[in-house]
Amino acid sequence: MESIKELRKICQESRLWADTLHGRYICRPLSIYITRLVLFTSLTANHVTMIFFAAGVIASILFLSGSIGLNFLASLILQLWYLLDHVDGEVARYRNTTSLVGIFMDEMVHYIVHPLIFICIGIGQFLVNQNVIFIMLSIPASLAMILIPLVQVMREKVFQKNEPINNSKTESIVKQTSYGVRLFSILHSSCTFSIVMDIITIFSIVSLLAKYNLLPFILWYYAIVGTGIWVMKVIVIVMTGNKK
Repeated sequence: MESIKELRKICQESRLWADTLHGRYICRPLSIYITRLVLFTSLTANHVTMIFFAAGVIASILFLSGSIGLNFLASLILQLWYLLDHVDGEVARYRNTTSLVGIFMDEMVHYIVHPLIFICIGIGQFLVNQNVIFIMLSIPASLAMILIPLVQVMREKVFQKNEPINNSKTESIVKQTSYGVRLFSILHSSCTFSIVMDIITIFSIVSLLAKYNLLPFILWYYAIVGTGIWVMKVIVIVMTGNKK
């Protein structure tokens, strides 16, 4: 078996460009050790993806309790979930078994777990507080976790394939609203799931220490800001896209 340094070259270097900051500086330094253990077994990359999926579902189920302690445990499992998200790709690259089926499975896990987390947080808060507003908030928050990346996928599928976005018009809008664009960029970044996951973890830790549940604030934030982000993305694409 190769050394950790050699495994990093084989399994990680080709994907570092696509990593989030959390992925590059937290997950990659740790994931290679898990990958090395997996490589001593008969587990395939797809098997790891299924374990990765199970971890996301378990975290979601724990959020259903609504209790501060189990929310904290769920947030830690969510961190493990994201760590395993890096392991399946590393195993595939080492064994040269990267496939479209594997990529499809990985993407499907994200599209299932991201909204499921918010649905379960909403139900958990409803059960604790007996206030239906939390379920109502969980619906737009969970939809935002699907629609924000989906809008980007559809943009690439429709415009970049057939009629590219009018870049000159886009640049003009950016220059005219530079402060707005910067604010939008910050809010958009807060809706990427690696940051969502870290915010949930931080709020869970603070809730445990303060003995006061802060997760309802996350539901409010992503119900409002998440919805605003995907709606604005659609508006910008419509405004800057070429007409047929």
